Amino acid sequence: EGGSLPADGTIVEALARLVAAYVLATGIGIGIGAIIQNQVGAIVVTFVWFFVVEAVITTVASLLADGFDEADPVSPYLPGSTLQAVVGFEDAADRLLSAPVGALLTAVYVAVLVVLGGLSMLRRDP
Repeated sequence: EGGSLPADGTIVEALARLVAAYVLATGIGIGIGAIIQNQVGAIVVTFVWFFVVEAVITTVASLLADGFDEADPVSPYLPGSTLQAVVGFEDAADRLLSAPVGALLTAVYVAVLVVLGGLSMLRRDP
């Protein structure tokens, strides 16, 4: 017989958050892809930023903010953390921005990257 998933607010909200994060992450990818014309280079730079640079920044900021027990003032504003805020990771809710603020800040990152990408393309391909 199979059961059906109830379309209550929790499931709808989670789906909306995932779609919003997907759209914003796509915008980041478009901006980076426009800035860095090489596909492999754009992918590598993106992965290095999200998995290495943000981890180093978060670790250093945590150490400077009295160890790992204290929330550092920098990492919630990094692009990876703002995307996590949009999705809504409950385990890290105390260290992330609220979902609307995270979405807004991520949209600002997208806008900046897309504008820089457009300017970069105009300089290369007049």
